[in-house]
Amino acid sequence: MSKSMWATKLRGTGRRLGRCERGESLIAFGFLLPVIIAFSFGILEFSLLVFDYHRVNEGLRLGARLATVGDSVTDLSGLATGASVTCESSGGAVSCSAGTADANRFNAILSEVRRIQPYVQSDHLKITYSDVGLGHADEPGGLIPLVTLRIEGLSRDFIILDGVPGIPATYTYPPFTTSLVANGQGPA
Repeated sequence: MSKSMWATKLRGTGRRLGRCERGESLIAFGFLLPVIIAFSFGILEFSLLVFDYHRVNEGLRLGARLATVGDSVTDLSGLATGASVTCESSGGAVSCSAGTADANRFNAILSEVRRIQPYVQSDHLKITYSDVGLGHADEPGGLIPLVTLRIEGLSRDFIILDGVPGIPATYTYPPFTTSLVANGQGPA
């Protein structure tokens, strides 16, 4: 086809569309557009929820790695066979179920978690040191505890999905837990 034939066909199509006054497709599009936009934002919000879930898990993993090397949050030399010590923060004060808590060490572990997921607060994090029968306090290398980091009470507010009937305004994540065996906690 030559250029003039294309121009003639295009002009004819333009005239036909200009004369069409039914508007059925415009009305259908007007009904569907809000649904399509809401669905797209719902997918985006759900994707952010899943992404934050992954970020919490990754931050917890990094925090557990830091908690297993170096000093513990509390002195574990008196940890009895099969016992465990849990350290947590409440209102900014760090405490442990046995012994004195090292708030700087707890906050360093929390900072490592928050490097990946900044929404985690000190009240969400619990660190548990458990004796699982590895090593002994009097042996070289000392006690080798199992370190468990747990994040609970973390939630996310919905923005778009909040307006959908049947969907709550806030999603509370299930507890996140990860455990690693620590380095020896005793005389070298």
